[in-house]
Amino acid sequence: MRLTIGALVKATGLCESTIRKYTDNGMIPHQRAESGWRIFTEESVKKAKELAGIEGLPTPASKHDVGE
Repeated sequence: MRLTIGALVKATGLCESTIRKYTDNGMIPHQRAESGWRIFTEESVKKAKELAGIEGLPTPASKHDVGE
């Protein structure tokens, strides 16, 4: 699963600016697409949920999934 920042926002409730700050500080793992967009994985969702204090909640399917 590869997610955009919008999908990570929906999955965690964190705002985009917070996610960007966490990724820039190395707290949430991510990769960069050729376009420069941040791409997140299930590991990213888990770490973001830990940081948001909502670990263990299900992650909804999203139209923002980038694909496999």
